[in-house]
Amino acid sequence: LLGLRFPEERRATCMNCPKACYDGFRADYRCCTYHPRVSNFLLGLGSETEAGDRAIDRLIRRGMLLPEGMYSTPGQWIDFLDDQQQDSFGSSQKVLCPMLDQATGYCDIHAFRNAVCSTFFCFSDHGKAGENFWVQVQTLGSQIELVLAQWSLQKVGFDLDSYFKAFDKLAERIHEVSTPEGWTEEALSALWGSWAGREKTLMRECAAVVVEHRDNLW
Repeated sequence: LLGLRFPEERRATCMNCPKACYDGFRADYRCCTYHPRVSNFLLGLGSETEAGDRAIDRLIRRGMLLPEGMYSTPGQWIDFLDDQQQDSFGSSQKVLCPMLDQATGYCDIHAFRNAVCSTFFCFSDHGKAGENFWVQVQTLGSQIELVLAQWSLQKVGFDLDSYFKAFDKLAERIHEVSTPEGWTEEALSALWGSWAGREKTLMRECAAVVVEHRDNLW
């Protein structure tokens, strides 16, 4: 994989969005009508920039930041599925990525975006073969990000077992503790545990662990 040469993609130019020109996408949001899963270490790296730091503050205010990273609530996921059913991806008024700077149209963590965003091309120079290739890379990358997020939490001393048990308990009242806007204070308190109030610190510590071990993570 390290020796793999990735195909060049020139047709999917985000700041001159072909979908906005020809398929009815909003020119200001384009394919950012989506809540990506962004792992904690990526957010920690992004927080070292001024824009990324502001973006994480937005996640905290909205109740969308969990120890593993940026995760949408079940209520927000329902909105996304509804957009898919109504074929309104790219034109949605309900689901907008919190990482998007609405004033400029730029992603505030672009250099540290996740596997889905970094491998999504609305048009591929290589047709169906290119689309299939990127789907496979996207799946692999997403799994790696999930594993690294949980591994880095363990390395910095976060109680992952209690975190999963808290999720299981919250699942019994999932419609009460998750909303279309974000997770409730009750849910966030249970999931963050002793790290509540130090959310950004945890993101940065996870990033530091990944950076420290970057040469042997494979």
